[in-house]
Amino acid sequence: MSRENGGDSVRLIPQRHDYDGAARKIHLISNPLFVVRTLLFYMFLLLIGFLLTLVALLRGRQGVDRIFLGNVLFGWTGIGRFIVLYYALRDPPLRLLT
Repeated sequence: MSRENGGDSVRLIPQRHDYDGAARKIHLISNPLFVVRTLLFYMFLLLIGFLLTLVALLRGRQGVDRIFLGNVLFGWTGIGRFIVLYYALRDPPLRLLT
């Protein structure tokens, strides 16, 4: 980067603290506790994300595969989340005993 200063161009030299962030990231990744906590956090997020599929499984719904697919494809949107919630919580159709 350069800047005009009365006709002279001055070169801006990055300060040392610009590189400390990368060294800190490498240090955090090498810390096993950080890695375990990060993995647990992401596993918790996945559980929350697929909670509707789990609810459908526990309620004995038919078509859990379609609910799972809807959760994967449209669960990240607000409208898709509510549609999948409706199908996950809807009562299964009544069966006639013959």
